[in-house]
Amino acid sequence: MGILNRSSLGLLDILAAKSGCTYLSDLAGAGSSALLPHYLQEIDAAAFSLREWEDAAAYLIGQSCSFETQEQAKQFLIAFAPKKGAESNERKRET
Repeated sequence: MGILNRSSLGLLDILAAKSGCTYLSDLAGAGSSALLPHYLQEIDAAAFSLREWEDAAAYLIGQSCSFETQEQAKQFLIAFAPKKGAESNERKRET
């Protein structure tokens, strides 16, 4: 799997690589969020710890998150990502 080898990269690193982000900080930008649900669907929730899913969710939405399972965290991010992108696009139109 090359650059996306799970043993060397964390969840956010993998999402950033799949999104074509040069820097991890670019992942939180509006441009990458539209495809995040697709990329998240490709990831096995059990491949990452619950803590890593919670950290990823907190980073992407900007607030602390708590979940019962990795799958719950994954589904939350899948549902959240399009809303985030739509809000960012709406703000761009207003300016």
